[in-house]
Amino acid sequence: MTTIDRSAPVMSVQVTTQGGLGQREDVTLRCLSLTFDDEEKGASKLELELDNYDLAIFDDPVWKKGNLVEFAWGYAGRMALARQAVIQKISGFTTIKVEALAQSILMNKIQKSRLFENMTIGQVVAQIAKENGYDATRQIFDSDTGPTLPSLTQARLTDAQFIRSLANKLGFEFFVDTDGFHFHRRKFGAKPVRTFVYFIDPSQGDIISITVENDVTAKPGAVTAKGRDPLLKTDISETANNASTSRDAVAPVLEVVDKQTGDTSLQSNVASEATTLTNAPNAALAKKEADGRYIQSTQTTVMLAMTAIGDPTVGAKQVIEIQNISRRLSGRYYVKGAKHKVSGTEYTMELKCRSDGSSGLGGQTNTKNDGNVNTKDPSDPNALTPKEVVDPRTGDTSITYSQAGGAT
Repeated sequence: MTTIDRSAPVMSVQVTTQGGLGQREDVTLRCLSLTFDDEEKGASKLELELDNYDLAIFDDPVWKKGNLVEFAWGYAGRMALARQAVIQKISGFTTIKVEALAQSILMNKIQKSRLFENMTIGQVVAQIAKENGYDATRQIFDSDTGPTLPSLTQARLTDAQFIRSLANKLGFEFFVDTDGFHFHRRKFGAKPVRTFVYFIDPSQGDIISITVENDVTAKPGAVTAKGRDPLLKTDISETANNASTSRDAVAPVLEVVDKQTGDTSLQSNVASEATTLTNAPNAALAKKEADGRYIQSTQTTVMLAMTAIGDPTVGAKQVIEIQNISRRLSGRYYVKGAKHKVSGTEYTMELKCRSDGSSGLGGQTNTKNDGNVNTKDPSDPNALTPKEVVDPRTGDTSITYSQAGGAT
């Protein structure tokens, strides 16, 4: 197995000028730092800090708004996939700051007004994607994008704004990545690309810090979309809930403990129901909207921010696993945003993660993080076994530990 030297991060930056021939120049030696902010929503952002000690950048045609930057970062033997961004802003003097946005920003430049007839939402988005240079081989879509609609109107919206509005109707995400044009639900069920283990001693692990930003203990039990069918002149009411809506998940659903038996279940009497108005012309699309809103509402139960030693293979829209951060919080997380920072010999990344539930008893069995992974052999006769105890008066639960022989 090849050993990666993580003490020496590297970057590669090349700029192509506008015009027919498009001259390309390697500018890596001028780069003092590289920061890439990979976001689920919106165009990803690149920031470069350049050394302009000789003031040559001001006269160099390479550094002009609209030029294309191709960049990569990582370690020798493990580099991120090369990405491209369009220069939007240049500022500074002896030290220059360059801001560039992903090429998807070009879809947010021109407002358009047009009508699409007898097409599904997916067909409309596919047509717009093709117009912007993404053919069918580079379109990553969910197969079910709703029924055929009599008409869809793009009214004084850019392509990006219009697609975002259609994505919101279905609970989808829209973004452009290295592999193509994406229009689908979050891939919460994807295999984790990396497992992080938290240690008390930061010199032992990759995690530098973790902050839990939100731990919501109540999740919507249902979402109902209500509207009016203009052709049939009938009311529309479509409901999505855990029983009727199929969804990917990175963690078990929220559980309620029966205070007499200790059994756990999802109970409607502790879950709220949200009702939203819809302008969907038929029940089929209203149901798709209700499903989408319900799925999105379940995906914000736990949100945390993590700073770790940089890994170029980890990015936004991926699933990772975090261990040893308590039984409730340990488990799989969807990465909503990833900011990679390379400067000199330092490479760190900041991850914004979310989960759709708490791991609870399905998580780890270690009770205290002592700086080591819990590797105790479960067959050890002296090993402690966790057991949930339910208070019959309050319904509160606690964990006690006992040996195989029954001693607590």
